[in-house]
Amino acid sequence: MAFIYSKNAIYTHMPSDAIRKSIYVAVSVLERDSELPVTILSCLQNRSGDNDISIGVAYVSTDKAFASQKQESPDIFSIPNVKIRHFPLEENYGIGKGRNAAYSMYGDEDYVLQVDAHSYFVKDWDSKMISTHNKALKITKNERTVLTGVPEPYWYPSQNNHELDYNESDVVGYPYWMTGWWWVKDAIPRWRHKSPSHVTMNLEKLVTETGFAPAIKVTGAFMFSTRILVQYVGLHPEFLFWEEEIVQSIELIDNGFSLVYPYVTCPILHMYCEEKTEEYGDRANIKDLAVGVGLAGDIFEEINKNMQKYFTNPDNKNKIKTYEVYAGVYLGDANRKMYFKFNNFVRRNQYEYANVGAHPID
Repeated sequence: MAFIYSKNAIYTHMPSDAIRKSIYVAVSVLERDSELPVTILSCLQNRSGDNDISIGVAYVSTDKAFASQKQESPDIFSIPNVKIRHFPLEENYGIGKGRNAAYSMYGDEDYVLQVDAHSYFVKDWDSKMISTHNKALKITKNERTVLTGVPEPYWYPSQNNHELDYNESDVVGYPYWMTGWWWVKDAIPRWRHKSPSHVTMNLEKLVTETGFAPAIKVTGAFMFSTRILVQYVGLHPEFLFWEEEIVQSIELIDNGFSLVYPYVTCPILHMYCEEKTEEYGDRANIKDLAVGVGLAGDIFEEINKNMQKYFTNPDNKNKIKTYEVYAGVYLGDANRKMYFKFNNFVRRNQYEYANVGAHPID
């Protein structure tokens, strides 16, 4: 499946007679990202037309990088319902401040969707997301339900053009823990993702029968929920990168959210390329940025310090233990690898674990 996006496209859709909903799409850019026009244009061009879409882009960068983006892609700065605001890099470096800045432009929409600045939206993504969320609510009975999973990739078959491709049949990836592997040694255990059919038989059985499963963690590149998420999505401002998903998962579970994996074909895809290449264009490198803003020491050491500060805070002790039981991972060494078993917390009612303290829906 190929898609040729137009940087000068004008999106027009005839409204339907259905009850319209509004969705706020939160995007954060760290210094530069050549895929930002793809993210914005595919989001608008491929919406169903049945819902109102607003996009907020927090452009965390130097003045030079922001000016360069405006020069290269002036069209995305003049689209209705797209806010692109510059946040100086020196005061807003890191995933915590960047994500929070993206949510600062929220305008009371019915739903919120968090994605990365290198995302591609498939046709009718908005109506599919709302429909899937409504189905999940019937299982969770919890208004604090977040759909989350790992987007599958899109890519460019030929260099230096605007034609991209992806596998139309790919389902949202299900994350699982990797025993003994780390993103940051002794601080953040590593995960990968696969189709549920390639993880465990129990997981495959559950998603085949119900269409959903508990997610072991949120994925920052894909989180969809109602407006209630905005009240709880705030990240620690000192967080730099890998801290985001683990701590956010812990905090959301503690605040009564259900983290739900949807077994559907990917409504949103992701560009998995971190470096500048001839094919994928310019993008930031987190290590280079750390040096650029004068971050003392190695960035992985700084992330480790942030996590140890969070882990050793007595106020977090019980919520961390609750999350470890729920997700089947011991955050001290990540060697349990209980990523999905019916003899764990997921047995009779797959979603009752996250409903305590929440406000059930009618």
